[in-house]
Amino acid sequence: MPLCLCALLLSCTDPRARPAPPQVELSFSPNLVVNSPGSIVGSLYAFDPDGLNTINVQIRSSDSTFVVNDPVSANSLFEVTQSLAYNVPGAMPIGTQIRLVVKVTDFIGFAASDTAFFTVQDTVSARR
Repeated sequence: MPLCLCALLLSCTDPRARPAPPQVELSFSPNLVVNSPGSIVGSLYAFDPDGLNTINVQIRSSDSTFVVNDPVSANSLFEVTQSLAYNVPGAMPIGTQIRLVVKVTDFIGFAASDTAFFTVQDTVSARR
């Protein structure tokens, strides 16, 4: 009986890997300060063993003066490490919130995203 039970349990295990969403990670310098005008500089890492289909970066400020929709081309089918650099427009008030979202989909249809939030710390007009 114990032998039959072990055989039954072993037949139920599946050694194949299960499909999963892509891995995606945004990285920025820990001392990044966002100014207006200024820039947001960082990097993006994405990986999926089933292949990367689309990568899209969306940026939106809380006052909607800074809006970006940027499709990123995958330089490799399975893994991408990409530098990101976006110019922050001038005249954004101090305290304006900026949300940066990267969404990655694989060829199976799974999607994953990573989000970063920033706050405008200084503006040229505020230094007069």
